[in-house]
Amino acid sequence: MLLGQMARRPLPDDLVHRWSEPLLHDTRIRRDLLTYCRSPFNKPELIHNTEALARFTGDTLILWSPDNRVMPPAHGHRLAHLLPAGRYAEIPGAYVLSMLDKPHTVAREISHFLTSPPPPPPQRAPRGR
Repeated sequence: MLLGQMARRPLPDDLVHRWSEPLLHDTRIRRDLLTYCRSPFNKPELIHNTEALARFTGDTLILWSPDNRVMPPAHGHRLAHLLPAGRYAEIPGAYVLSMLDKPHTVAREISHFLTSPPPPPPQRAPRGR
């Protein structure tokens, strides 16, 4: 059910098996997943860790699929704005797993990001005296 919301078309069975087989056969992975699922949701910690991304100054590409049904487009814009050197690009017609739905578009956007100079930093307003 979850994976059905992640891609526009049904995922191939062999891919789903490759993603899920380790969970079925590796007790360490099951232990980690159970620990994660049983841990309490700590909203203040999530907000703190998200806001900490503002300290990352490296070039960043945020690829967002505005047609996806899981994460609202506004979240992608906010994430790109939060990162000082964040660049935002959309993958129309894709859901969350955009690399499966639109692999050529994803490759083109990544190629453009890697071969284009970063935009100049935003101008800061002068401080009053």
